[in-house]
Amino acid sequence: MTAVARGTVRAPNAHPAGEGERCMAQVQRSGATRTPWDGTHPASEEAILSRFAAEGLRPYRWSNGPGDRYAVHSHPYHKVIYVVEGSIRFDLRPSGSIELHAGDRLDLPAGVEHSAVVGPEGVVCLEGHRWDERARDGA
Repeated sequence: MTAVARGTVRAPNAHPAGEGERCMAQVQRSGATRTPWDGTHPASEEAILSRFAAEGLRPYRWSNGPGDRYAVHSHPYHKVIYVVEGSIRFDLRPSGSIELHAGDRLDLPAGVEHSAVVGPEGVVCLEGHRWDERARDGA
């Protein structure tokens, strides 16, 4: 099995997420995509780790409690997240929301500004980073 860094990330003072639902067309323009779990069995941590390994990604595990928030920020890398347990909503800037539940995958391109709010049961995620050419070149 792939080694996974384990830890808990908390952001209690983060900025509140965006207000209300956002237009899906704007989400698509950001390049972010949600992919629901397509396996014949429910998503397990082991099955998710296998998918990361097949892509050559080395994930780490993180979790947050109910209602935890992340302030608006972006990353210089393409982020791949799978939800193992619970739920989380990503609010994309300038607008658009993606809600993730157990087994869902989020592909978030480098540079996309986003905030997040953890669902009422908390969340456990596996996350890996892809440093593609555009991310390395600062595009």
